[in-house]
Amino acid sequence: MSARTPVRAPAVGAVHRALGAALAAALAAALACAPFRLAAQPTAQPAVSPVASPAAPAAASAAASAAASPAAGSGIERLVQRGIAEFDATRHAAARVTLEAVLDASPRHARAHFYLGRIALAQGRDDDAIEHLERAAELAPAQGAHHAWLGRAYGRRATGDGLAPVRMAYAVRTRDALQRATELDADDVESRILLVRYHLEAPRLLGGGVEPAIAQAEAIRRRDAYRGSMQLGLVYEHAQRPADAERAYREAARLRPDRAAPWVHLGTLLTTRAQWDAAFAALDEALRRAPDDRSVLYYYGEAVALSRQRLPQGLALLQRYLATASADASASALAWAYYRLGMIHEARGERAPAVTAYRSAVERAPQVEEFGRALGRIGSA
Repeated sequence: MSARTPVRAPAVGAVHRALGAALAAALAAALACAPFRLAAQPTAQPAVSPVASPAAPAAASAAASAAASPAAGSGIERLVQRGIAEFDATRHAAARVTLEAVLDASPRHARAHFYLGRIALAQGRDDDAIEHLERAAELAPAQGAHHAWLGRAYGRRATGDGLAPVRMAYAVRTRDALQRATELDADDVESRILLVRYHLEAPRLLGGGVEPAIAQAEAIRRRDAYRGSMQLGLVYEHAQRPADAERAYREAARLRPDRAAPWVHLGTLLTTRAQWDAAFAALDEALRRAPDDRSVLYYYGEAVALSRQRLPQGLALLQRYLATASADASASALAWAYYRLGMIHEARGERAPAVTAYRSAVERAPQVEEFGRALGRIGSA
């Protein structure tokens, strides 16, 4: 299921309407194919040095031997296929060693550069990723995937640290690379989804705007009606056209009745409008389809906290959300879950557990003033 990850902005309406971090999340996470409204938690893999892998020295030796063999051409292609297989198996350290050996023997091998760029992107080595992917796009400019992944690499730089003019320049490069990818492969839905994010978040000076975002969403819908409808819902919600957004999400739910995501989006849209009966009807549908999905658990609990309805159910769902958090779960997401939990305890007249929950929220995100105010209010009562 592809619902949103719970990340909050300063105000309730802004959380569900604004996509302030969506471009960063969509691009910096390298692939954000599924529709979502809020920023997804990046899941970048930690960099793995070949030296740290016991198999790396042996792989390097074997790769070098194969590349230096008499049948160099066929040997290089076998190495490339091995490197790709290692990449597909997420054995990034071994794949890096294998493909670097390919470049030692054949520096202009576009596929080797392409996969080395993707490995670097997965490992957080953004400069290396850009270098390899630019080279791949230069050597094989007709390959749409080369431009698509180069756009993702540029997006990392556009949303990272650095001077504003530099980040703006990379934002333009991001847009241009993704557009080139869709020109070469009109059915590249993933790049079109990233362009939707770009157009929603970029200023008009850099080509942003609702109109080009709608154009991309419609292009997606012609190729994949479900995903296109989800993207249209996102765009309309961003444009503060809630009735159009609701229609788009309901169309997505009709197209894929097995999916929980349209109901989550619809439920949270209706939550921002305080249409509680309709919001809970949608969230009930999401919960029925994905009872263990943590996004469903969170957003149902949030609706309970804000509406002060169905308090026992919301309490149980948020407790389950927190109990199933992974060790690397976002501190911000957990903070908001604890804050909503505190709201429910407070609505139930349970002061001590409310104080504990609010304190947990403050500990994880002390910069959010709303948490501190809640703790101060109930703590001094």
